[in-house]
Amino acid sequence: MKLQILLVIILKFTAAQNIIDSESDSKLIAKVILDFTEIFVSNKNHIKIFTSKTSTDHQNDIIQEISKKNQFSISIERKIIKNDKQTLLRQNFDTIALFDSIEVLNFYTELYLATINRDHHSKILVYCANTKFIDFQNKMNLKLFSIYQKVSMHNLYFLLNEKNRILLLTFDWFSKNDCEGTKIKVLNLYDKKLQKWFEKLKKDEKFSNFFGCEIIFGVPVTRYGLKGAAYLKQNGTEVNFSGFSVDFVKLLSNYFNYKFKFQAIELNKNYEMALRIHPDGTYKMPHIFLYLIEPESRNSYLSISSFIEAKIKIFITPSEFYSSYDKILMPFDSTTWILLILTFVIAFVVIGALNFAKRTIQDLVYGKGVKIPAFNVISIFFGTALTKLPDKFFARFILILFVGFCLVFRTAYQGVHYELMTSQIRHPMPQKISDLIDYNYTVYAVYYERSPNDYEIFHDGRSLKVKHVLFEIIQEIYLNYFDNTSAKIALILDEQIPVNFHVHLNHDHKWFVLDENYERTHFSLGFIRSTFFYDQMQRVFPRLVSSGIINYIYKQNMIKSLKFSMKKIYGKIPQIFTLDDLTFGFVIWLGTLSLAFVVFLIEFCTWPFLKRKRSEKKLRKLKYSKVGPILGNCDEFEKSFNDKDKFRVKGNEKFNVDKISFKSEIHSEKFEESLSVFEAEKVNLKK
Repeated sequence: MKLQILLVIILKFTAAQNIIDSESDSKLIAKVILDFTEIFVSNKNHIKIFTSKTSTDHQNDIIQEISKKNQFSISIERKIIKNDKQTLLRQNFDTIALFDSIEVLNFYTELYLATINRDHHSKILVYCANTKFIDFQNKMNLKLFSIYQKVSMHNLYFLLNEKNRILLLTFDWFSKNDCEGTKIKVLNLYDKKLQKWFEKLKKDEKFSNFFGCEIIFGVPVTRYGLKGAAYLKQNGTEVNFSGFSVDFVKLLSNYFNYKFKFQAIELNKNYEMALRIHPDGTYKMPHIFLYLIEPESRNSYLSISSFIEAKIKIFITPSEFYSSYDKILMPFDSTTWILLILTFVIAFVVIGALNFAKRTIQDLVYGKGVKIPAFNVISIFFGTALTKLPDKFFARFILILFVGFCLVFRTAYQGVHYELMTSQIRHPMPQKISDLIDYNYTVYAVYYERSPNDYEIFHDGRSLKVKHVLFEIIQEIYLNYFDNTSAKIALILDEQIPVNFHVHLNHDHKWFVLDENYERTHFSLGFIRSTFFYDQMQRVFPRLVSSGIINYIYKQNMIKSLKFSMKKIYGKIPQIFTLDDLTFGFVIWLGTLSLAFVVFLIEFCTWPFLKRKRSEKKLRKLKYSKVGPILGNCDEFEKSFNDKDKFRVKGNEKFNVDKISFKSEIHSEKFEESLSVFEAEKVNLKK
């Protein structure tokens, strides 16, 4: 961007002609102007000279000397400044003005203040050919300087051509003992008699120390979708500023020794600045204005800046709550339910198949005397007691195994279901942009002047149409629909705007942030050219950027500080059991079931042998239970029993009890009676 240097030549130079004595003054003034331009003005590549239509020889000599000794291209345009306000109502430029009266300086000031896009940082060198018109010790003139101070017109320099010397003056706003007044400062002095400067002209280090004085910062508060650097926090009647700009100003106060105060500034629909009265009823023009702007406007507003990356967030309405009927099946996931149902299906199929098997097989599997085994399966699952337990080892093993299996699932289900019934749980929300397309969400974004009314976001080969509306409509959408759980609405906002939602809407954090970001934007942080300590910031700002402090304090003020987890928004969410959570129980159940199947095969294969052994054991038990108690301790019975043929019970062999003699008649009679009973029992047993 070309930097334009304006030399404004005023008509009235009648008094100045009495001061200018020789051509050497014109050469000397031209040299001072060039030195001033070289030191104070950067990026010089073009000069535009405005002169009056009837210029004096002194004016022409100054212009001629400037043309000879500089390497800039020059275009000359002659105008009468008093009759042409458009001369100053143009793009910002550094100015070298030649005035001959205080009235002309005041008139220039009025034009300067009327310029909407004026650049407070522009250097203004006022060359006074007639020094009689200005007295820097005069209270009225010092008051004039205080007016310049209030309107941030700070870069005023005065070049005074007196009879014996040439002075280059400026004034400081802040001093150790006076924060409101001004202090005249002599930058350099040329003695015409000695023909030398007292010191080499050097750049004035203004505003390197504010001596603890108060600086008022104008902070734009975001409205209508513009990127805001700060927001308001209201606590009762007290209104405080917070945000990135506030933290940045606090950081700079450590470097420049100042106190700070913030003045709210609002931006209207036409993106024009509208000053705002402070909450305490007072108002004072801010000294400095801070902005966060988009990169395309960076060169127009900011002199020094740093790119800051910010994410775009998508906020969606909360989904509906689960009903009581929905929560019945929620404790387990679908896979777990399928396997659980499959377990009961297998059990009922086995029971149905065993109905066609022999009674001995049925007794072996689910116990003797059990007539409704399917009812036992259901009773065990719901935890009710059984009226009859099986007497077989295999059947008892299966029963205990199934009881443990049902106990684990029943306890897990009851615990989770209780928590679900006492909690407010919502249906799943979209997690990705593709979900917004699948669920037919209506998407809104803040309208920007440079953006179309509607545009589309392409994702996975599909498009999501976005409607652009003004920020006020976004507020209305939020108020009307964000409590409506049946509404499917999404808002695309940058990370800073939700902070202002907190301010303007006093929301209760009911929104939900989509996990996926669809784009990134870049912001520029810096000072517009009105920043009066811009020169010092050129030294400090790059160090702050390279050290990472700028991005750090920016990230600290992003929307992440306002994010709330699902647990905080909707209360505690119970743990839903999945197949992975219950895998261990299934493994144990399958392992023990396999072991039970092996036991079943062993018992089934050894069934005939075990049946014969049990018959022999029962006969032997029957013999001693029927005959032994009758005989008691009869020695004669035992002696005669040992002498005679022994009792033999092998399969179907006959049991011979011949030739048994008893000495006791009583015992003989009882023995005969018992023997007849024993024979009858043996016949029944064989049957």
